Order: sequence, then structure tokens, then C-alpha cells
Amino acid sequence: MSNSKIDFNNEHLRHEQFLCSNVMMIGALAWSGYLWKSRGAIVVYGLKATESSLEESIDIAIVYLSKEELAYSYPDGIELFQFVEEYEPYNGMVVTFADSEKTLVDSYQLTLVLSPAECYNLLRPRMSEFEVYGRGKSTL
Repeated sequence: MSNSKIDFNNEHLRHEQFLCSNVMMIGALAWSGYLWKSRGAIVVYGLKATESSLEESIDIAIVYLSKEELAYSYPDGIELFQFVEEYEPYNGMVVTFADSEKTLVDSYQLTLVLSPAECYNLLRPRMSEFEVYGRGKSTL
């Protein structure tokens, strides 16, 4: 293990920080999207590529896209499609990040300690605060 300076401009680190900070909400959105649209992925738009993205309040759009919608929107997303085919909706989810031009940046296949269904049930009273299912955006 090396002792090196953390690069907060590293996209992977920013994505992982975002996922860790919002895993319950993203899990809940993934489950509600799965129930409504079947197999697919959460797409996070607007996470900036600068240190300013680490501020307390960021404006991003989060949508759930079905497998078919992903194929239409990202025809070159081979790794993303593979993740969507392989993940187990009952204990995991797929999250992908896209830049402001809606180009895929990075995709993650995640297995959660709490299932997406459990996240959804815990956050169900707050779910109406989020416009989800691909119809709108959710602002954190």
C-alpha cells in the first residue's frame, strides 16, 4: 500500500464519493425503476468534473432507464449493457455517470448490503419528493 496524495479531481473518486453518500436514495430509485420499467440502470447526469462538485449542494439529474432505453440512448455502451444483463435486481443495481453532453463516463455494477427493495421501503415516505422513473429529474 502506498501513501500518496488523494486526487480529488479523479472522476472515479468523485463517483465513488457520490455513490457512498447517496446509496440509500439511489437504491430506492433503482428498485422503483425496476418495478416500473424492469431491468435497467440509474443514470446520473451533471456531476461536474471539477473540485467544485464536492460542495454540499449539487444540481444533478438522476433517471432510471430500462434496458431498451439504454440501448437507444447509448448504443456504444458495451460495458453498461453487460452490467445490466448480469446484475441481480434483488440485491444490486447498475449506476452509470454521463457528462453534460450525455456521453457515458463510467459505469458501476453494485451489490448492496441493504437490498434496493429495502432501501425503497425505508425511504418510501420520501419517494414522492423525487421525480423518478425517467419522467423528470431529482435534485439532491
